[in-house]
Amino acid sequence: MRTAGRVETDLGNAQPDWLGGFGNTLKYKGFNLYALVDMRQGGVIFSQSSREQIIYGTSKKTLAGRDGTYIADGMVAQKDGSGNWVSTGVQNSKQVTAQDYWNMVASDKEVMVSEEMINDMSYVAMREISLSYTFPQNLMPHRIINSLKLGVYGRNLFYFQRNTDGFSPEASAFNVNNSSIGIESTSLPMMRTIGINLTVGF
Repeated sequence: MRTAGRVETDLGNAQPDWLGGFGNTLKYKGFNLYALVDMRQGGVIFSQSSREQIIYGTSKKTLAGRDGTYIADGMVAQKDGSGNWVSTGVQNSKQVTAQDYWNMVASDKEVMVSEEMINDMSYVAMREISLSYTFPQNLMPHRIINSLKLGVYGRNLFYFQRNTDGFSPEASAFNVNNSSIGIESTSLPMMRTIGINLTVGF
């Protein structure tokens, strides 16, 4: 079993190692295809949503070992002469129920094993795709419409890469101007938008 306690420790850096993007436009006759990919690599986020899911047993993490055969990954620890927990170097082999283990990891009180709620914020996202067609001038009614373009678009469509468990890596539950950067809590997913554009020039 893991031991939870009030120990201040560095859980990681919320800032990315790098950000990037790639956009490209392909044109053929009257057709115009545009695509934009966003990238972020590095940085971690603490997920309060993950903690809540573990507490109530709705996380995929809590499925294994519900019959009492869960074996936590790690080494057996014991207290040294100063009362500190130190590894014995012996691989853990004790079987416990998943409920007992995860109730210790994600207590409904303030004490928890925070490492289990840390997620990698790296992602590669399909940010936008649009396809449009500009009608040729000879199809325009004379002296009424000078140009006509019809198109479809989609934004925030999907992720090529996503490492977060159950929430968007771009989610944030708090104002980015305060000290809560790197914390997610019951956030809403990114809104996916699909629409139609009609541009008319007179």
